[in-house]
Amino acid sequence: MRLLKKMQWASAAVLTTLAVGLSSAADGQDVRPRRAPIVSGRPIAQQTALDDLSDEGVFRLGEAAVTDSDSTSYAPRLAQAPPPPEEKGASNSPVVEEDAVGETQQVQFLDNGGGAMFNPVPNQVGFGAVYDPFVDMSFYGGNFGQAGQSTLFLPLLQDSESLLFTELEGLFGNAGNLQGSFGLGYRQMLEGRDIYVGANAFYDYRQTGIGTEMHQLSFGGEVVAYNWDARLNGYISDGTSGFYTPRAFLEGNRLWLDTTFEQSFSGADAEGGALLLTNDIRTFELRAYTGAFYFEPNGLGNTVAGPKGRLEARMYDLPALGSGSRLVAGVEATWDRVRDTQWTGMAQLRIPLGGGADGPTLDPFSRRMLDRVVRERQIVTQEVNHREPVANKITGVPIVNTVVANPGTFAADVNAAGFHSLVIANGAITTTGEVALFRGQTIMGGGSTLPIVGTQTGTMGMFTAPGMRPTITSTNPAQAVFRPETDTVLMGLDIAGGSYGVDVHTQRDMHLLDLNISGSGIDGIRVQNGQRINIRNTTVSGAGVRGIYLRNMDGMVVDNVMLNMISDVGLHVQNGSNLMVSSLMVNGTGVGSGIFLQDLNTGVLSDTTVMNTGFNGMNVLGGSNISMFASQISGTTADGIRTTGTTTFSLNNTAFTGIGGATTNLTNSSVSGSGNTAVPFSSTDGGGNTGTILFNGGADSAP
Repeated sequence: MRLLKKMQWASAAVLTTLAVGLSSAADGQDVRPRRAPIVSGRPIAQQTALDDLSDEGVFRLGEAAVTDSDSTSYAPRLAQAPPPPEEKGASNSPVVEEDAVGETQQVQFLDNGGGAMFNPVPNQVGFGAVYDPFVDMSFYGGNFGQAGQSTLFLPLLQDSESLLFTELEGLFGNAGNLQGSFGLGYRQMLEGRDIYVGANAFYDYRQTGIGTEMHQLSFGGEVVAYNWDARLNGYISDGTSGFYTPRAFLEGNRLWLDTTFEQSFSGADAEGGALLLTNDIRTFELRAYTGAFYFEPNGLGNTVAGPKGRLEARMYDLPALGSGSRLVAGVEATWDRVRDTQWTGMAQLRIPLGGGADGPTLDPFSRRMLDRVVRERQIVTQEVNHREPVANKITGVPIVNTVVANPGTFAADVNAAGFHSLVIANGAITTTGEVALFRGQTIMGGGSTLPIVGTQTGTMGMFTAPGMRPTITSTNPAQAVFRPETDTVLMGLDIAGGSYGVDVHTQRDMHLLDLNISGSGIDGIRVQNGQRINIRNTTVSGAGVRGIYLRNMDGMVVDNVMLNMISDVGLHVQNGSNLMVSSLMVNGTGVGSGIFLQDLNTGVLSDTTVMNTGFNGMNVLGGSNISMFASQISGTTADGIRTTGTTTFSLNNTAFTGIGGATTNLTNSSVSGSGNTAVPFSSTDGGGNTGTILFNGGADSAP
């Protein structure tokens, strides 16, 4: 029935046009085809108009329609009007009127004498309005790779001359790139309806193949006619950069860091285009565009600027998908000094979400209101290879000289390397005297890894020293093997002999890392008057007196350290503050305690194990704010813990087994704690104590 009705209305329109033409010919007037009807000044196809208007609709032949006999005019799709009345007496016959000069004609459908003009429904949103939503599926390929994209174009507010819309886009690239965009646009036809102007704003998000997240805002303006168009866009990125895994390497006596960055750019582009070719019914177009672009990096990189050109072939209203569908194929080429020539092929299919095959067809100019916003759809990035000098990340000191020491001249090479240098020790090395470090110097063993940072970009990397882990042996029992300076690092070394393995005097910001110290005549490590000293991942074995001796220190860290078979005391702290001990193991002391804290103010010991001691497990003499938790003490000759004159000693979640004396021996101390266990438990109260330490779920307490 719908098809029959369309044929009836189309026949009436054809007869009307024929009658007008014959009448004009009889009067000696020009009989070339008249302009196609328009509604409210808009061109409209007769079949669509007659189908969509009621009997009271009025069509006016306007001045904006195409007069070429080979051309066809169309109109924006209108909301469906009620069908023609079927009541008896109603007339569906068209009445044709002509003005005095024959330039304006009117086709009027009468309904009981009615004659009101039909106007498009203004401000319709979404389906059934003048401009319908659609989905575009796109594929891009070229010498840059491949990408797929889907776009939802959704009108928000509209009438026949204006359109507020949104575009939602998602893009996936073959290098793992993900991008999403959200934008708003507005288009307004100018008087005469042969040009519209538009403005748009977009937010872009991109996740690169290496996981870097980038953000961008873009703003654009456009001027569009049927035969030509021009536009300008600006892009403001957030300046984010990502990088691939940096590579550290030695070149001569310098250590470098090579990094490949992916840097975001900000900039602008502009283009103009023209219609080159179309067919008689305007369902095929060939358009060409040319323009330029300019983008600057928000960090490293070079300016990217140059020309661009694009060729597009468009097919409209595909038979399989109906009115509003499109198939677009195109190719674009760009050139700049950085990327050279890049070309991109594109194929795009539009699927309308409105009337589809049953819907009317927009005129060629009006359908340009449904062109997607033309802009750079990806955040512009560039891979930049950057080489820079480095600093020791541990100390923050720049490394200005790197030396691979000769085992036979090790001490001399350390001395020659000088300040802020890196010395790589390799193989078996013998020294006859103390090796004194310069300020800012790092000595690392072959095979060990040093964290570094680029001095220009702050990029972090890792440098693994060439060679094998060295053993440095001193034959001089009267001197230390190493005497560090401020801002120095000793790492990845086996140290044997000497009076002290490492002897620190009045230095600060030192790092003793991954050391194996054995056979020291006095102490494995001695620190006097030092500040901010870190001892990590280190083992001290067979020291003649103490494993580690800290005197008058401030800000010490002892982490993941083993003190094994020490003659006297494992860890001895005398007069200091701010001690942090974690993952310490003391196994075997000859005559002394595993840990001896003397006049220490503020110390925390966690995850500490003390076993097989010749005296107490831990002896605390004086001091304040001492706490131990999550630790174990076993196999002591004397007491587990002895405190004398200590204020605020706290013991929590610590286990005692095989204690030779009392579990706790407390005198003149302020104590607290809970969650401890002791098998068996005993406590000695030396008097003058306050507070309680709970054991075995509260069944036992000390003192």
